Order: sequence, then structure tokens, then C-alpha cells
Amino acid sequence: ERKIEFLKSGYTIIKDTFLLSISNKSSINSVLTLDSFVVGIPRNYSRNLIYYSAYDALGNLSIVKGEGNEDFQWLEISFPEPIQLNHIEKYNFTVMYVFSDLIKKKPDAENLFHATFPLYPSLIYDVVYCNVTVMLPSTAKVSQDNFPQDIFINKTKNFRILNNFTSPLPAYANVSSWAEFSSPTFPLFKILELKRDLSIDSLGRITVTDFYEISTVNLKEIAFILPSNATDISVYDVYGKYPKYRVWVVKQNPISVVKVTLDEKLKNTKRGKIAIAYTLPFSQYVTRNNWQNYILKVNVTRPNEWIIKRIIIIVTLPEGANFVQEKQGNLEIKRIGFFQERAIFEYYNVTKFQDLVISVNYQYMPLWAAFRPTILAGTLIGVVSLILFFTRSTKAEAAIPAPATPISPETIRKFTEAYEERLHILSDIDYLEQQLRRKKISRRQYRFRRR
Repeated sequence: ERKIEFLKSGYTIIKDTFLLSISNKSSINSVLTLDSFVVGIPRNYSRNLIYYSAYDALGNLSIVKGEGNEDFQWLEISFPEPIQLNHIEKYNFTVMYVFSDLIKKKPDAENLFHATFPLYPSLIYDVVYCNVTVMLPSTAKVSQDNFPQDIFINKTKNFRILNNFTSPLPAYANVSSWAEFSSPTFPLFKILELKRDLSIDSLGRITVTDFYEISTVNLKEIAFILPSNATDISVYDVYGKYPKYRVWVVKQNPISVVKVTLDEKLKNTKRGKIAIAYTLPFSQYVTRNNWQNYILKVNVTRPNEWIIKRIIIIVTLPEGANFVQEKQGNLEIKRIGFFQERAIFEYYNVTKFQDLVISVNYQYMPLWAAFRPTILAGTLIGVVSLILFFTRSTKAEAAIPAPATPISPETIRKFTEAYEERLHILSDIDYLEQQLRRKKISRRQYRFRRR
């Protein structure tokens, strides 16, 4: 069963569901054991394939690119346990492909789009039957001239669901087909890059700026989905901050959908950049294991609904904090100052079907915000003292330092926890004042919650 669907951003999704059973020509006691299964796509579509996955009723299956030839790109699916097939047992699983650049806007007709796609799955086996369904966008207008009538039959009055049934389907099928549709609201664009700059300050506030680079063809409005409980949202492009009448923030608990009407200058460019700045609640995204160990977790792909060519996540820690995890393949840790570190993650061809979570462990002493001026002052005093020491007369007697008063680790721990609680309270009070200024809460609520 092959289902072909066109996403509103211009990508094509193909889902193939396979039903495997032993042939009726086999003996009644025959058993077939499968450890793996090979599927393929025509070679001329391999450069457009940006994502693929496989799964069955129990979860995801391992799928990797195998050897190919000049006609096909093969993908090998491995089963966690061997599949046993007989005359009674059957097994089904699904393979999903995401293709880019298979939908083009026709230059000679307004709002008319032409889509090409591989009609059949490419297999090394003969198939008893293959049922193909093409689902055109809900806003599309289609006539009987918008698809090859010798291949498809229409399933609906509005021609938006097309069907092809083939039995049998021979092995190594390599057939392409097409469909056209018109729609004034079908947006054809790409998000080429998302750069998310996330910073945590010494008071426990998380500020985020998402920089989007998009390729627009016919885009007038775009909706961005932010992480849950985002506040203080602002939208910018290279021409400045967007006014309120161009930005709508729709709360869909707990996420926020930001709808942006693009500037006319941006709509007329092939590539544009948009930035969205917002804040996130510390308590929701950062957990504390003990008095100085923290874990930051942010889901990158959900609830984001777009397919993004490249994602760069930059996490900047407060001064005095440091990462404690080992370097990974997609993670780079940089020191951007004497007391400050930054982590950089990088991913390619990220889709909404993945569950990509950024998780970083770091250590931070909340007292650092208070200690830093003391450390700087102490360093300055130390440098001055060294200069005086080396310039004074060698006959001068060295002063005997007074013994330091010992402080128990328990006292330091209690003081650290109390100081951290104070910083969180100050952050909460600052947030309440912002809510009061925006008239989100009444003055009575403000006084009560502040007290």
C-alpha cells in the first residue's frame, strides 16, 4: 500500500506499508525466516531523498543505505528478532520517505503546481498486488486534465484522491508519474537554516533567539511554533522589528504559534531572514540534581512542523559554569571567555518525524554571581601586591599573614542553597513586574504574589 502526500512547505511524503506472507505455492508445513528486508527507490530520486525511516507495530526498525547501482538506491531494514512466516502468520511494516524539490511552480500559469514522484516501490521481489493512493492538498483545485488518466482513476468528485491498482507488480519497478493542481494558498518554500541561540544568565533566566533563513517562492504568511510557555515574543527581519499588526501570537496550550505576515521587501527576495526572540521558564527546561549540577533539555523538532535543511543550536552558559559531558559527534564545546563556555550542536535535514532533544549537563555555583567581583578585585590586589613585593627593598621584613578562619563544607552548602533561592526569588519578582507592566495581572495580585 503506497500513499503519496504533498506537504504545504513543498515536500513529498511517501509511505509504503508491506504485508508479507508465505506463498500459497509453498508446502503447508513451510516456514520462512526473515532477518532483513531490502527496499529501494529509483536512482534519479536518490538526490531528493532527505529522510527515511521504518517501523512496525512494536516501534522503529533499523534502516540504513545499502549498496546501489546505476538504476536503484537500496535501503536495508533489519528486524530486531527474526520474522517467522507460514501459511497462518503474516507480518506488516511501514517505510516512510521524505523527498524535496519534487513539486515545482509552473512559470506559465498562475498558482499551478506540477509534482513528479516514483509511482511504485522498487523491490527485488515480485508483488502480488500494489495499491497506490495520491492525496492532493485540501486547498487544491484539480481537473481530469491534471493527471495521466491511463494511470490513475479518480476517487472523489473534486479529483483530490487518485488511485492506481496494479496486480501483479514485477520486481525492479522503475516508473515515474505526475499530477498537477492549482491553489492560491499552497505555500512553496524551504527553511534552509535555523540557528537557535539560547543563553542562561546568572539569575536563572533563559533567553532565546531563533534565526530562520528561508527560501520563498509564493509565501505571504508563515507560522512558527515555539517551545512551550514562551513569553516576551518579538519578531525581526533585516529591516527592523515587526509591528504588532503583522504578528499574531496564538496560545495553544502549552505551545505558542507565532503567525507572521511577511514584509513586502522580504516576499520579493529568493532568500530572507527572520528572527524571533523570546524567553523560556527556567524551571521547565532546567532540572537540578544537586546544589551545583544542572541538566538543560530542549526538544528541537517537536512541536516544530517544518522540515529544516540545517539546524545549529548554540547554548551559552552563565559565567562560571562549565559543561561536564564528553564531546559528541554533533557537539562542539568552546570557551568564549575566561569564565564562560558555549556548546554548539549541528544537525542536517531535520524533520518533524524525528524526536531530537538537546540535553546538556553543566555545573554551576550560584554564588558565582556574587563571587565574580570579589575574584576580580582579589586578582587586582594580588597583581599590585606582587609588584610591590618585587620592587620593595630586600631588607624589608615579610609580613606574617593572619591564619584563615575555617568554614565547614556544610555551612558553605547551606549558604549556597540560600543564595540560589534568593536569586530565583529576585527573578520571579522581576517577572511579576513585567506581567504588571503588560497588565497581565492586577496590582492586587502583584502585591500578593510578591509578598
